[in-house]
Amino acid sequence: MTAPISGPVDLSGTTAVVTGAGAIGRATCAALAREGADVVATDVTGDGLDDATARVEAHGREAAAVAASTASSGGSEPGRPTASPPDRSDRR
Repeated sequence: MTAPISGPVDLSGTTAVVTGAGAIGRATCAALAREGADVVATDVTGDGLDDATARVEAHGREAAAVAASTASSGGSEPGRPTASPPDRSDRR
């Protein structure tokens, strides 16, 4: 069994991607930045992205915001792969 994390975690030099900029997503962005991570926040509607990036920047970290769906490549078909699998027809 793995022991739970019981204190600060040094995320310096890392970049985290947070999907969803609702209340929980914004709090997650802030928590990751507080521990040293730069953060990319995504949200389908774009609502909350300004607040999410402001929370990250308040901790002195880099922030990027992307209004996009992570459910599919087209944003309208949940579960559809976001990239085509590699062509492996030449393998034996």
